[in-house]
Amino acid sequence: MNSPFYRSIVVRELAGNRASVTTFDLELIIQLERIGFKVDEYENFSLEIIDESHCIDIINTLIDLEALFSVGRDWSPEELVLYYREIGKIDRSFKVISWKNNNNYSVQIR
Repeated sequence: MNSPFYRSIVVRELAGNRASVTTFDLELIIQLERIGFKVDEYENFSLEIIDESHCIDIINTLIDLEALFSVGRDWSPEELVLYYREIGKIDRSFKVISWKNNNNYSVQIR
């Protein structure tokens, strides 16, 4: 598979009461399941976010796992992490991924 997230975790959703990520790597799947992620109806891995503190813990864990936070609009995972960094609740760099099309993507460190 030639996907940018074959050996990575791509964070697709973080705002609201749910985290949703994608990966195909078995070791990463096991680590996600250990922290409570479960396969959802779209074959992504989802976790209910309890409150802001829980969300920040999830973000820090995903950063530790070198996850790629999706770039986008309207409270994308990248925007949410940047917001928490701006207000001092996260003080780390993290990786982001953006797509121009299915085969053309960019990974950067923020």
